[in-house]
Amino acid sequence: PSFRLGGVIYTRIGMQTANYKYAELGFTHHSNGQDENAINPDGSINTKTGNFSTNYLTDSYRFGYESSFKGNASGTYSVNQRVGLEWHRWFAYEAALENDYGFTRLLSNFSWRNYTKYVSKKGKYAWRKSSNAIANSSADERLEKESIRLNVDVSYAVNKMADYQLSAIQKRLNFEVALHGSLPFMNRAMFMVSGGYYGEDPYNIYYRDRYGFLRVGISTGFMRYRLIKG
Repeated sequence: PSFRLGGVIYTRIGMQTANYKYAELGFTHHSNGQDENAINPDGSINTKTGNFSTNYLTDSYRFGYESSFKGNASGTYSVNQRVGLEWHRWFAYEAALENDYGFTRLLSNFSWRNYTKYVSKKGKYAWRKSSNAIANSSADERLEKESIRLNVDVSYAVNKMADYQLSAIQKRLNFEVALHGSLPFMNRAMFMVSGGYYGEDPYNIYYRDRYGFLRVGISTGFMRYRLIKG
């Protein structure tokens, strides 16, 4: 198992909603529910029954904006960004992680989201883009939804490690680029493809693993979706 439990406090900066800014402070406990020694007698990591536990703060600044609806455009888009710091040192952690784990990580996230307007006269499987979908009274159904999402997530460990200099990208860098796309009939689901690299596997006791990866599948989550019938 990989167990994470925590909470986040948000503080709004400014009053604009289309051009938002806010700060957040989060606390997370991360463990795997095991209780044996994390290090085997030969010095290797005990990935079967070895204990993994750490606690950390995440301090972030988030900001972004959404474009306004103009002219004959069939939708809008938003840009959402985050910069932050992940810090473990003030809290209890498994002793085996000392000098071998990313206790201090710089964080950066970027998300671009496209929202498309559709109208339909022949049923929900006959959607077409519209420059004014919500106000088009001749349509049987009107839909506004998130159709494309591009996410880029990057983190880099900057704390001292016994076997890795600050420039050791192969150990310190984690990143992922993900593209999600939704057809009109998919409601709050999307096709998804992502790829990236883990210099430090985020799956608890496997933290020494590093590898590139590719994922393909279906994603869902909090997405803007408004359907008006008649």
